[in-house]
Amino acid sequence: MIGNISAVVLAKNNEATIQKTLQSLREFEDVVVYDNGSTDKTMEIAKQFSNVNLVQGEFKGFGWSKNRAAGFAKNDWILIIDSDEVIDDTLKRHCNKKSLMRTLSIF
Repeated sequence: MIGNISAVVLAKNNEATIQKTLQSLREFEDVVVYDNGSTDKTMEIAKQFSNVNLVQGEFKGFGWSKNRAAGFAKNDWILIIDSDEVIDDTLKRHCNKKSLMRTLSIF
């Protein structure tokens, strides 16, 4: 698991893409999905992932909304991706390495 790094995803009516996005984030211990008004199955899909903290809120522009969503993250390090993106194995390895380095530096 990738700890010490939270993933944050803004979502609205992304039922066609959100599952692949969240599958690519399965290794993250903390994933915040900030939903701003979905009327499709986006929230139902997000609830299927045990590492997802689903938050409903308003959209006041990308900057404001991303900052608001990041406020729900459990960790200081945050990876923000779009709800139609997936992270590849190279980025996962890099995040895992950063996560392990951070954990080891505590001791």
